[in-house]
Amino acid sequence: MTELNLDIFKPWETKLSILVDKYNDLTIKDLDDEDGYHEVCEAIKDCTKHRTSVNADGKGLRAETNAFSKKVIAREKELLAITAETEEHLRGEKLKIDDERTIRQREILLPSRQKELKEIGIEIEDKELLLMSPDEYREFRDEKKLAYFESKEAKENEEQEKIDKVKEVEEIKKETKKEIRLQRKEDVNKVEQLVDDFLIEWNKYKVQNNLANCKVVKISFINKLKKLING
Repeated sequence: MTELNLDIFKPWETKLSILVDKYNDLTIKDLDDEDGYHEVCEAIKDCTKHRTSVNADGKGLRAETNAFSKKVIAREKELLAITAETEEHLRGEKLKIDDERTIRQREILLPSRQKELKEIGIEIEDKELLLMSPDEYREFRDEKKLAYFESKEAKENEEQEKIDKVKEVEEIKKETKKEIRLQRKEDVNKVEQLVDDFLIEWNKYKVQNNLANCKVVKISFINKLKKLING
């Protein structure tokens, strides 16, 4: 394996260390320290010069490295191309057997899956089930099962509503008949009371031989009876 040669940087370590020792303690005393100011400016120029040189050496080495890297990538592609078709062929052979094994495993599960689906009213061909992975089948089954129970619940609610409506109608009929019986009983009582009142009045005038009043009482009784009958 080709190693990168970094010897180009070795001299710089000494040179840069000298710069640090030379300039690290430089300071500018105050606003009037022109000499100190000039020394600092010159030191900055010197540091910049050295830094630029280091960068230039590094840039040159990186260019060499990039060129070498491109050659490595190109050679890598050439080598991989040698076995690419063979590897693709082998993967195809493996995939074919893997698919057949998967189908065989799913065929074992077909009876239980078909039974599960028929219990919720789903008819589906075997070949469609064989295409489903375990996760796909579970999602399909759960979706259909939810729809089945929602439909079943809706039908049960509809049937219950019909039963409740029939019960309500029967209850209304029962109450109506009861009211009719009570009304009839009340009407009979009214008639009986009307007859009793008529007889009392009629007999009173009959004893007095007051035929005129007897006739008046009789006419009044007949009118009241008609009114009661006609509601």
